[in-house]
Amino acid sequence: MSLVRAETSKMHLEQRVEELSRQLQGDAERLAVFERRSSAVNGATHVGAEGGSQGRQLDAEVADLR
Repeated sequence: MSLVRAETSKMHLEQRVEELSRQLQGDAERLAVFERRSSAVNGATHVGAEGGSQGRQLDAEVADLR
């Protein structure tokens, strides 16, 4: 009985690690989008106001979907 509990616990922990890894990757992608946005606002990159903001917004949405 103890072995079954240990295996079940191990399986749940592995699933949680996978879930947290995916969440971390998504957070890192969103951070990268926000960092690009911040550098654009600070003048490091100049893109047409309309096209640049739409592109950054789409990047943020894609990162959220992942």
